[in-house]
Amino acid sequence: MKNIFAYGQLTSALLMEEVSRCVLYHEKAVLQGYAVYPVKGTEYQGIILEDNQQVKGILYHCVPQSAIRHLDAFNGENYVRDTVVVQSVKGEILEAQVFVFRQDCISMLDCPFPPLSMWQIAEDAAMHKGHPR
Repeated sequence: MKNIFAYGQLTSALLMEEVSRCVLYHEKAVLQGYAVYPVKGTEYQGIILEDNQQVKGILYHCVPQSAIRHLDAFNGENYVRDTVVVQSVKGEILEAQVFVFRQDCISMLDCPFPPLSMWQIAEDAAMHKGHPR
């Protein structure tokens, strides 16, 4: 089992449960040295290495291999899983895997989101569905 750091749509625990087919313990976390960008013409995002940037997301703990296979299929061929180090809201430094946008697909990315906008999107979506975070 591995930890998975998610950003964008998979910060929704409900969507993660649907995609991974399991309920996972999770907490907010930050990934340093990466930036998040929208994928042009879609509602998806991708992250790439970028100095002095950070990505806020959700750290899912102890994700079983069967769930990781479902996540691989959900994310598709434009992403690769990389091992990174993230910091939880509790200040713990933990190893995790994250789906990084492939280098040869970077031209598909657009300008970055303003800071915290992904948190607001996920929180607003959860509240509109009647599921408080």
